[in-house]
Amino acid sequence: MQQASYPTVILGGGFAGLFTALHLSQQNYFDSIKIIELDLHCLRCLRTENEPSL
Repeated sequence: MQQASYPTVILGGGFAGLFTALHLSQQNYFDSIKIIELDLHCLRCLRTENEPSL
């Protein structure tokens, strides 16, 4: 029987949340990773110039 694969959800896109996602992605973590951040100002500070504005 095949197991269901669920995404890993990280609540908060601060330093701890972002570094947790980065660490998981560097450890051959195959499940998808979702970061939920409620503070849009934080995301505006982190986006690059090539990304569309929020």
